[in-house]
Amino acid sequence: MMPRWALDAWLSAMFRGQSLDTPAEHYVALFKGDPGQDGAKGEISAPGYARQRVSFTPPREGVIENEKVLEFGKAPEAWGAVTHLAVFDAQVGGRMLWSAELDEYQDVKKHGRFEIEAGWLRIDFGNGGPS
Repeated sequence: MMPRWALDAWLSAMFRGQSLDTPAEHYVALFKGDPGQDGAKGEISAPGYARQRVSFTPPREGVIENEKVLEFGKAPEAWGAVTHLAVFDAQVGGRMLWSAELDEYQDVKKHGRFEIEAGWLRIDFGNGGPS
């Protein structure tokens, strides 16, 4: 899901000639529930957790994917079930650019890890809209 502010900014840039403030870096965040429109609720907050910097492939038929494996730190204590992920423009705070619910939730137990394989994180505009 693209937050309303980002969709409005994109539409204004594409169809009204307004400038678009694009971030230089992108970070993936993990959530224990729907982050909502602004990403303010449910982000993992536990020892060993930090957002991970991500780079994306060039768009192809309306789709971009993460270029490299993303490895979140080892959990010194359980993080619980990760249900959603989101892309932000900052490692801490910042603006949420996109979010999605995972097809399969992943329970990160004590000493466990969360990893995203290269190409697994797909942002798809190929069907006429963000998904």
